[in-house]
Amino acid sequence: MIDGSEAMRPVGPPFLPANFVRIRRFQPGDLAGVLELVNATFREQYDHRMYLALAATWPDATLVAVDGSQRLVGIIFASLQREVEGRILIFAIQPELRNRGLGSRMLREFLLVCLSRGMRAVTLEVRVSNESAIRFYTRHGYRLVGHLPSFYRDGEAGYVMRKAIP
Repeated sequence: MIDGSEAMRPVGPPFLPANFVRIRRFQPGDLAGVLELVNATFREQYDHRMYLALAATWPDATLVAVDGSQRLVGIIFASLQREVEGRILIFAIQPELRNRGLGSRMLREFLLVCLSRGMRAVTLEVRVSNESAIRFYTRHGYRLVGHLPSFYRDGEAGYVMRKAIP
């Protein structure tokens, strides 16, 4: 028999309090943290100048999340696909902080930037094997709209996902 206290216990990791992490625009001093997070998250590695160039093309949409000790724990790098469409190029959260609401917060902040520019849609690519990311994006209103054979450097296919912005 389960008493009321056990039935009310939350399942999974606790959500992060809003004041635990601050989301702000990327600054050049964040580059080392970006490289560290990318190395911990992705199979692909890119030259550090690429991140600086991306940040310079759309500074308002290049977001980082930092914790109380100023450690970088999340990133979004994006580009303008067309005047009315943004494209998420890199989105990563520190592995130990995933599934705690930070990715959702960052995605909402990014969408606010898109809305402020009058954009109508956001696209992104995701590995076909990255089921957790596909589920995350689907929960946030993204839909599969394309398949990219051998899209990634290692030959893995990708999906194109798109979200219309009301």
